[in-house]
Amino acid sequence: MLWVQDCAVDSVVVRSVLQLHRLSMLRTVSRSLTVDDAPNLRELLPGTTAALSINGAPELSSILRLNLPATLEIDGVDIAVGRQDMEPQMRSVSRLWLALDYTALRGMEVHMVARVVQQMLRRFPCLNFLTIERKDAVPQEEGMASRDDHHTHYLTLDGSIDQCLHHLTLFDFRGGKAELALLKAIMHSTHALWTVDLVYNARRQEPQLWHATQEALAGLKRFALMSDNHTLRNPLVGVRPMRTREFIGYGWCGSDLF
Repeated sequence: MLWVQDCAVDSVVVRSVLQLHRLSMLRTVSRSLTVDDAPNLRELLPGTTAALSINGAPELSSILRLNLPATLEIDGVDIAVGRQDMEPQMRSVSRLWLALDYTALRGMEVHMVARVVQQMLRRFPCLNFLTIERKDAVPQEEGMASRDDHHTHYLTLDGSIDQCLHHLTLFDFRGGKAELALLKAIMHSTHALWTVDLVYNARRQEPQLWHATQEALAGLKRFALMSDNHTLRNPLVGVRPMRTREFIGYGWCGSDLF
């Protein structure tokens, strides 16, 4: 296990480490992080890095709190938005946690949030757990979620992820329209969901957020009934609100909240 936490560094290179199982850079800011030839690495917490490169990590099963926007390179190939090919992929990864700055991503292009997430998911076709955290506040021009919000974004999840993804979580749900739109887009594209969780921070639970959470839950129920994805109407698919302290991983997630 290697811990590089609570600091700011230029570049971190971890190379040819045969016995490393876990690399944690919680609350650490870096210009780049390179993991090269780590055959037994299973869990990676990359912190806030502008560029992440992963090469030779065939056992990696968890990438936790990958902050976006950032660049990602897998086996020497830059994963740029708009790439049409499906390679490279990391089929060993079953758990992915993305921490998104929605405002920064949407500032690039209207649909950039959905496009970036789609490109990430294409690289991890065997995901069972997907967590998407919001890092920024909801700007006024975005607005709060409503049950009447239309389904405007669509994802194309080629490969097997649409049959593997069982658990989908919005962590630190802020109640924004962009969050609800992204959640609907992922739900529409998957066919094996078991749970969908809206995880909110009780300390933010002001009337506006409470109302947006209730509106989002009502909107998701309506969306499931009207979607052409019939698997969403499976009575075993649960959509539920949850407090952050009830969420597995709350203690180490490193969000600015804690």
